[in-house]
Amino acid sequence: MDTQAPIVRYRSLPYFHSLTAKLCHIFSEIDELKVAKYNFITGKSVFTRLKDKIPPSLTSDCIYSVPCLDCEGVYIGQTSQTIKRRITLHKSDVRLRPDRCALALHSSQQGHRFDFDNVGILDVAGSYQKRIFLEMVHINNNSNSINKKTDVSRLSCIYSYLLSNHFR
Repeated sequence: MDTQAPIVRYRSLPYFHSLTAKLCHIFSEIDELKVAKYNFITGKSVFTRLKDKIPPSLTSDCIYSVPCLDCEGVYIGQTSQTIKRRITLHKSDVRLRPDRCALALHSSQQGHRFDFDNVGILDVAGSYQKRIFLEMVHINNNSNSINKKTDVSRLSCIYSYLLSNHFR
């Protein structure tokens, strides 16, 4: 006669001082069930965020957007520098080199101003290649982008098709 050993099942319960002990006592009567207790209060839930959040102006290695104050247009760019430094360069380009980038060109040709106080961080990526790709994706997906079309020329038509269908 072949007797098969019962299959033992293991379960875990969050530990509450008196409740868990009572439940474990009830479940101890079931031979095929073993109960483990775990602490639902973790170190992560007890301690607050120890590091201060980096202010947007000091963020680097990111893709950012600068809205136009006079139209629905938005400039999307990428930088390895801090946003504060990059915005300073954009302001300089608007004043001194209006053909340097699409932002300065839009400001020069349209007479529009940009809201440099409300720069948005769209993505963060340490790798230059990732930033270039993400910049192209954000430009492609934003219908109000004033960026030059050459800014997305290296975006594969396959990616472009998939992204345009996904973000509709």
